[in-house]
Amino acid sequence: MTIRPLTPADAPLLDEILDGMSPTSRYRRFHGAKPRLTSADRRYLAGTDGRDHLGLLAFADDGQPIAVARAVRLHDDPRAAEIAVSVVDAHHRQGIGMRLIRRLAREAQAVGIDRLVGVVLSDNWLSAMLERKGFEVRHRPGLTNVLELDLRRSAFLVQRPVELVRPRARQLGDHARRHARLRAAVDQPAYGGQG
Repeated sequence: MTIRPLTPADAPLLDEILDGMSPTSRYRRFHGAKPRLTSADRRYLAGTDGRDHLGLLAFADDGQPIAVARAVRLHDDPRAAEIAVSVVDAHHRQGIGMRLIRRLAREAQAVGIDRLVGVVLSDNWLSAMLERKGFEVRHRPGLTNVLELDLRRSAFLVQRPVELVRPRARQLGDHARRHARLRAAVDQPAYGGQG
């Protein structure tokens, strides 16, 4: 997977990501039906500026866009930014969203943002996952949870993705033995490291 900044010129790629999302995934992301993006949606969602609106795109090895994440500084609280992530269904549960949020968090800190805020449907599994990663529930206004992560006090940025260090057996499938050999090689002292 490759990750790079989202730019306004990438607006058409947002349609490709939306096309890879089921109606349920779209509902969870937009909190309502979203059959397509309007031209105004594209302009806003891709309207990054590197300071008040940050964005990242993730691409599969074949070059297809598979995820997008954004952080938009709050006008009434400039030390905070609201985050949103979309991942195509075929790449759910692979840690892509968390990887994008971690990188966005680092970029947000670099421009003076201390807190990330996420508004997530309360029945969305993502809400529980964000809580496990250190986000705190600040408000439950009904169907949604408002979650917040204080980047100044959280270990979120230094947590290492478990999937990259020790992949779970179900993710390895037929390649478990190969990964075990690679893991053993990684754990060995560096080649020629004696003395």
